[in-house]
Amino acid sequence: MSAPARIGFRVVSRSRATSGAGRVGASRRCAVDRLACVNVIDLPLQLLLRRNPGWQERPVVVVDRDQPNGLVQWTNKYARCSRILPGMRYAQALSLKHDLHAGTVTDEEIAESVDEIARLLLDYTPVVEAAHGQPGIFWLGARGLDRLFRSFERWAKTVAEELLDKEGFYTTVVVGFSRFGTWAIARAKRGGMLVLDEADEQDRLVRRVPLEALHVDPNFRDQLRKLGIGRVGELLELPPEGVRRRFGKEALLLYRRARGDLEMPLTPYKPEDDPEEHLSLGAPETVSTKLVFWIKRYLHPLLSELERRQDKLTRLEVVFIYERAGHDKFDVRPAEPTTDEGQILDLLRLRLDALELRGGVVEIDLCAHTAQAQTEQLEVFVAKKKRDLGAANRALARLRAELGDEAVVRARLADGHLPEASYRWEPIDRLDEAQPDDIELRPLVRRIRRRPEPLSHSRLGLDLDRQRDRQRDRQDDSIELAGPFVVSGGWWAGGVHRDYHFAQTPDGEIVWVYWDEKRQRWYRHGGFE
Repeated sequence: MSAPARIGFRVVSRSRATSGAGRVGASRRCAVDRLACVNVIDLPLQLLLRRNPGWQERPVVVVDRDQPNGLVQWTNKYARCSRILPGMRYAQALSLKHDLHAGTVTDEEIAESVDEIARLLLDYTPVVEAAHGQPGIFWLGARGLDRLFRSFERWAKTVAEELLDKEGFYTTVVVGFSRFGTWAIARAKRGGMLVLDEADEQDRLVRRVPLEALHVDPNFRDQLRKLGIGRVGELLELPPEGVRRRFGKEALLLYRRARGDLEMPLTPYKPEDDPEEHLSLGAPETVSTKLVFWIKRYLHPLLSELERRQDKLTRLEVVFIYERAGHDKFDVRPAEPTTDEGQILDLLRLRLDALELRGGVVEIDLCAHTAQAQTEQLEVFVAKKKRDLGAANRALARLRAELGDEAVVRARLADGHLPEASYRWEPIDRLDEAQPDDIELRPLVRRIRRRPEPLSHSRLGLDLDRQRDRQRDRQDDSIELAGPFVVSGGWWAGGVHRDYHFAQTPDGEIVWVYWDEKRQRWYRHGGFE
């Protein structure tokens, strides 16, 4: 995700205030009761961009459903430059920017990320509260942490760096005195860190925060704009009776939060551990079918517990402990989060059929990794699907169960000088709906071999040496060899010098070949479709 635009703030005073009369956002709080707001900037948008890294430098929005009249919920800076704002219909946004990219992010994805972030934050404070209905907003109890980390600045910097390094999320961290105050500044600042040492300074900064930065109701925002009200301070100048009468309950709630009337203590986040079961078989068991029945006996109460918690199973971790020491550990992962016992047992049988037991199993450990239940999977603007992604993902799940996780992979671009080092294989958990970019000219598909193949002239039916010489001498306009395109380097490992060419064989096939200067021979590295 590109670095967000920033609104500058300047802290001028280092003195600490202990009285809160007349302050914005709960000025009654004692100055030693410090708290912080962590804003994982536009969390759903970051999740969408993580799924589609090619969209990083393009206008992107997150929409709420798979219809052209779906509502825009989150926008990146490239979309905002075209005045595309939350609350618009997707069709309207598309009319402002024809190359706009859109996607949905499921509640399940968001909930899983919120849980991961909250667990990480608990390493740096004993009190973490995830804001309800505001994905990516967290309040942290900060009292006394300046002594533990030597300063609030160091603590806040550590939190931000940890979220970036471990989770890959861009954040804003604001240390201040109230929920609303730290939240409003964190929403407006959009990146970086700020420590406020004086409650009055927090109040002044909050009054300058644009209402647009707070993700307020679009109708409320537009009505205030017509009245020339665009900042929190200007909103607070209105009488409370008029706010409710003219703008409704939601507007009054924001107004009262900004005044500090609704300040409440933090509600600590208490993560639930993943459900686990331990099985003691009594006698060593070597028959995989019987092991499935043992697991089935304990799987049912495990899944019942998930349903009680309104969770679904994303991965079942299984550990076989053998009689003569040692153990085997493997995962069973359904295509989609589920509590379908039959589907999980089917995958388990496939995995056990492929597993060679090292002896008699005497104990089994089960651990259910979960995600919040989701009523439906949302896709973007597909009236009738030509491909059943659910069926494809179930097929991949069966392949993983039978052949192992490493059997289902995809190529990912990587930094490398040589063509064979410019990609790497990574496991693929599930297939998503294809969202290709708009292109004016369809490119050739290049098939790269894992290892370059040594060539003889007879293999291609083409005399590459003769063609290269004629190309150099420019004696023939109908040369069937294009190039050379030189790749050289790697002096630290003996050096590489390759002259790459595109060659056309007598039967019309285009191949990608190179002359290895060091080995003095031709190699075939790929072809085209």
